[in-house]
Amino acid sequence: MQRKTLTIIFIIIILLAAFGVGAFFYFMKVDIGDFGIGDKPIFEGFFSTDRPDEAEPPLGGAAPDGNQLREPILLGKEEELPKLRKIADGPIAGAVIFENDGVNIIRYVERKTGHIYELKATDDRAKRITNTTIPRVKESIWSKDGSNVIIRYQDEETNKISTFAGTINEEKNELSGEFLTEDIIAISPSEETNRLLLVLDSGDGAIGYSAGFDGRDRVRIFETSFSEWVASWPQAATVALFTKPSAVAKGYLYFVNTKNGVFEKKLSGIDGLTALVGPSAKNILYSKSVKNGLETYLSDELLLIKTFSDKCAFDKNGDSAYCGAPQIIPKGEYPDDWYQGKISFNDDIWKIDRETGFVDLIISPSDIVFEDIDLINLVISSDNKYLIFTNKKDQGLWLLELI
Repeated sequence: MQRKTLTIIFIIIILLAAFGVGAFFYFMKVDIGDFGIGDKPIFEGFFSTDRPDEAEPPLGGAAPDGNQLREPILLGKEEELPKLRKIADGPIAGAVIFENDGVNIIRYVERKTGHIYELKATDDRAKRITNTTIPRVKESIWSKDGSNVIIRYQDEETNKISTFAGTINEEKNELSGEFLTEDIIAISPSEETNRLLLVLDSGDGAIGYSAGFDGRDRVRIFETSFSEWVASWPQAATVALFTKPSAVAKGYLYFVNTKNGVFEKKLSGIDGLTALVGPSAKNILYSKSVKNGLETYLSDELLLIKTFSDKCAFDKNGDSAYCGAPQIIPKGEYPDDWYQGKISFNDDIWKIDRETGFVDLIISPSDIVFEDIDLINLVISSDNKYLIFTNKKDQGLWLLELI
């Protein structure tokens, strides 16, 4: 009798367990439409190897299947755009960001056609503002207000680099101007004076001029017997010249007084020197080549990050610098291997405090946009709110909101 009773209890337990399991799987597929999920099973996708929304490419680049960029991901309020986003697929050949009636405007040159496009920093769609076609553009140098641009392009017939000084006519959607001389070694704008530094080949060396953005109204600044220069104009009274970088050559940096043409040596005998001089010429960020790698300095203080000055920009006050710094630096001859495209980097973006030399990681683009970015041509807005830069890998244009 006792055995029979135990058997009945055991059967009842099995039936209750079976009912419980059935109820569990039934109620797991519930209608929770009030929460915007519909009748999707709660555990669906938890163990899937497929990416969510596989049809949508990641922000800022193409999906693995080659689809176009998806709509920007909204952060918080619906009208907000991502802090980091691609604003031109490229390839582009230089860009500027300037303020107009309190609004930050970005303009850039399309490399293939020479057409100029414009968008607000708070928008995600650009409009074409010139139809003047200039094929095979290599670089563009902008005035601080974005109204004038120097376009350097490769002539189809001679393969030489030609230089066109243009003014944007928005009413006619055209770029009008004139050609500059062909013996240009280097060009750099001055934000303080809104003029150009033109370094020309003299045959026996180089001559530096101050000129308007049309190439006229030239004023001679200096003359030198050496011609392989990289130039910038960080302060109205100071031009910066450093020798073209190579891992197999000692580099030198000079400041030139624009009033009397006197040279002052600032850095000397540095292997593979690349240099960036900050506003007011009060800070120098530079890199040097070391065995199978490089080191980076700010005013002679060794930084924790390793990068080239080409991958950096000072803010408008010169208090901080922003740099793209490679996550990994393979063994190589620097900067030559990077310039020649033998080595490409995947950068993080860092902020460097001028006074302390401390570095802070701002963002790792590859973690956010699923795209490796090798930063070049960094430009910071006049209010220090935005950073625009080019990805060396595909010449696409990006924007990062800093504050």
